[in-house]
Amino acid sequence: MDLQPRRRECETHRCHNNLQCGTIIALSVGDPRDTRADMSNLGEFEQLILFSVLQLGEGAFGVSIRETIEDRTGREVSSGAIYTTLGRMEDRGLVVSCVGEPTPGRAGRPRKYYSLEPAGAKALLDSYAAIQAMAGDLVPLLRDLAGV
Repeated sequence: MDLQPRRRECETHRCHNNLQCGTIIALSVGDPRDTRADMSNLGEFEQLILFSVLQLGEGAFGVSIRETIEDRTGREVSSGAIYTTLGRMEDRGLVVSCVGEPTPGRAGRPRKYYSLEPAGAKALLDSYAAIQAMAGDLVPLLRDLAGV
C-alpha cells in the first residue's frame, strides 16, 4: 500500500494560523493515477451539505450550512451531525477546511470555513445525475401515487 501525502493550501480565507489551515494534509492510498475510486456514493445528507457549501461559497461554516439546510428543506439538523459529516467528507477529499481569523467581539474558537473540492463537485454532480436518470419520466407517476 502506497501512501502519498498531498498538501492543500487554503486559498479562500485569510487564516490566522498557517499550521491549522495552510498545511492540511490528506493521505491518498494506492496509485494516485487510479481514477476508479467511487466517490459518487453520497448519502442524502452528504448531498445536502455539499449543495449548501456550494451555495454559501466563502461563507460556508458549520452554522451557516445548518441554517441553509433547515431553511431550504424544513429539516432540523444537529450541529454535531454537520461537523461529523464534514470531517468525513474532508477525509475523503470532497471538501477542504480553513480556520478563519477570530471575529472581534465574538467569544470562542474562530470559525472553520469549508469549500468544495473538485472531487466533491464531481461526486455531487454524479449523485445528482444518478437520481435524475433513475427518476426519468417517473415523477408524474410518483406524484399520483403520493396523492400530490
